Amino acid sequence: MRLQTKYLAEKLKQLDTYITTLIVGSFVNLYGQLLVPILRGETEPLQSFLYQFKNFPISVLLSVFLGYAFPFLVNIFTGVYTRYQHRIYESQALFPALKPDPVFRSNPDGKIILAGENTQKILDQYSIKYAQDILGKETWEKILLGHEEEIDVYVPSIKARFIVVYARTKDGLINIYMTERRT
Repeated sequence: MRLQTKYLAEKLKQLDTYITTLIVGSFVNLYGQLLVPILRGETEPLQSFLYQFKNFPISVLLSVFLGYAFPFLVNIFTGVYTRYQHRIYESQALFPALKPDPVFRSNPDGKIILAGENTQKILDQYSIKYAQDILGKETWEKILLGHEEEIDVYVPSIKARFIVVYARTKDGLINIYMTERRT
């Protein structure tokens, strides 16, 4: 429930929520207040609307309000529901940026082309541009050859030991996941 409340609060802060409600609500009201009377054969629907407003203002205002409230509620519900249903993908997308240990993607030649936010700080701090600079040439060769066991590597510049696993992408790039060994 806490996550849905968070998503709801974020949805309520988005300007597009209100723009969509304004546009859809206006169409609903134009349809209901003017087009339906025309389809029923009324020749002056605007006059009919003004008459209804003058004689039954609360009913008309409630009708107009509902014309905006319904799309607003549908917009909120679908936005929160969809985001909640896809939260696993959001979490996976944020993983590289939030992981404290190095996570990066490189070309087969070792050039690092994408890194998580925390990883990029480490790479910049130690001027690391290639996977070989952080993993070592021997470890990089194991990865290129398809070594299937987890790889243990010591990184002198960071002064830490890591367990390294990797995954090849469909387009030939290599994702590297490093987890600091704390023992």
